[in-house]
Amino acid sequence: SFFTDLFSKDSITHLKAQQALSDVYFGEEGEHKIMDALHKIKLADNEYYAIKTKLIAELGYIKDTSKCVVVNHLKEIYEQTADTSIFQNEVIIALARHKSSDAIKLFKELVLQEPPVFEKEYNYSTLFSSLEDSLSLATILYPELLQLTALQDYKAPVISLLVKLVDSGYIKGTQYENYFNKIYFDAKLALKKQQGKEEKKMADNKIKEDSEDDDVAMIRNYNNNYDNDELGDYTTLLMPFYESNSNVPRYFDKLLRSRDENICMNTVTTLLHHNKPVPDSILTELAAKDRTRGSLFTKLEKIKRLDKFPEKYKTQLDVARSFLLAKKKYPFR
Repeated sequence: SFFTDLFSKDSITHLKAQQALSDVYFGEEGEHKIMDALHKIKLADNEYYAIKTKLIAELGYIKDTSKCVVVNHLKEIYEQTADTSIFQNEVIIALARHKSSDAIKLFKELVLQEPPVFEKEYNYSTLFSSLEDSLSLATILYPELLQLTALQDYKAPVISLLVKLVDSGYIKGTQYENYFNKIYFDAKLALKKQQGKEEKKMADNKIKEDSEDDDVAMIRNYNNNYDNDELGDYTTLLMPFYESNSNVPRYFDKLLRSRDENICMNTVTTLLHHNKPVPDSILTELAAKDRTRGSLFTKLEKIKRLDKFPEKYKTQLDVARSFLLAKKKYPFR
């Protein structure tokens, strides 16, 4: 009845079906009806591009229980629409959403063969974020997908997905070892940019100046998720090479000396999480400050390394004071 309404000559009936298209769950039994509709719709029809892209998108939500029918249809659509990137892009997105090994293999083949170009920057992140709840399947994409890091639009989402795979144990350092030099080079550039920002703040005497209370602002920053931060990503990707490459421990040492306490604290957490050494002096310095003590306590607790939290500051009063000041805009005294 839905497809009858979609192709109805009555404009109101047609419009209602078109607006409801994304709200219908078609299931496996509806797969062939979607394909029939794709073949039936004509360029001269109203809203041709909008309807066709939505129909292609719906294929990505249909899970095959036996044969990879949907994947084969998506491949067919991709090949038949070679001159229309909007449809090919929708096929790529549908393959990522389909979450089957056949779909991911085809996704990988097509993306490496001809990376899709999107108008909006967030589309690149969305393309790969749909794979984050299927990390075991996403491993199929690497290490070859790292070729796309040469393209600026793809670099961040490709690296971000790899970080999640490495952090979750799905991918080992040996699997992307051939890309180590490129990753290390980019990591050094990111660190240099950070050092430049810190030096500029020092030169302008702005380290303790801000439009709001600086201590409060810094606490707010510590509570942000650091996993997607560029330097945080590189620490995760370089950690597997800590023992085998002498450049990596030196890189971490520079991060520990950062004037940005947030970067220092997250580097401490990464090192301790992987049972790597951290100078006691750095832990003591972070624990001694009201603005960082609570965050350090929480991070160490999360990785079950509270044994490294300095005993001197592991008191109810000291930790509560830090948490209290992080929650409210109280002046530090």
